[in-house]
Amino acid sequence: GGSLSRILRNRNFVALCITRIAFSFSMGVLSTVYSIFASEGLGLTASTISLLFTVRGVTNMVIRIPAGRLSDRVGRRKPFIIAYIIVISAYTILAYVDNFIFIVIAMALFGVGWGMRIAPSMALVSESVGDEDRTLTLSLFMTMFDLGSMIGSLLTGLTGAFLPPQTLLMICAYVMTAALGVFVLFSKDIWPQAPSVVDD
Repeated sequence: GGSLSRILRNRNFVALCITRIAFSFSMGVLSTVYSIFASEGLGLTASTISLLFTVRGVTNMVIRIPAGRLSDRVGRRKPFIIAYIIVISAYTILAYVDNFIFIVIAMALFGVGWGMRIAPSMALVSESVGDEDRTLTLSLFMTMFDLGSMIGSLLTGLTGAFLPPQTLLMICAYVMTAALGVFVLFSKDIWPQAPSVVDD
């Protein structure tokens, strides 16, 4: 209908969907491959691997409120772009290093980038459409995460036998870099700003 057509023509919505799919695609790859790689390739114990993902979770949680406040002050795009640069850096570190300290740093950075992108993206997608389209827009936007995760997990399942984990992680970095480029080129901040919205 007209509402769906308006939403799909919205450049902010399309750019944010592309970045969201890229992020969740990469998450699907990471969650599928990295625990196995860390155990078999790096020789880390199960408890150590759990600690790494705990570090990612803690930094993800801690950064969300400051990131929302920052986006209220400087606009949505800048914190969002920084968040993606941080996550791309984390994937690159995870692909190339086997030093445990650097892996911990990469996981902490990943959590920061993950949490930092949420408030700006949800606020920008809400601000980019009219009240009459907002519910459908947010529903479609949230669905993009599941779509990307499915694609990432499927790719890993199909290629994991002949592509090394490091290559898959770098593919994630390249995909996110391309998506970020689309966002930078085609999105714009919406003023005046509205309060940030946080998803889970």
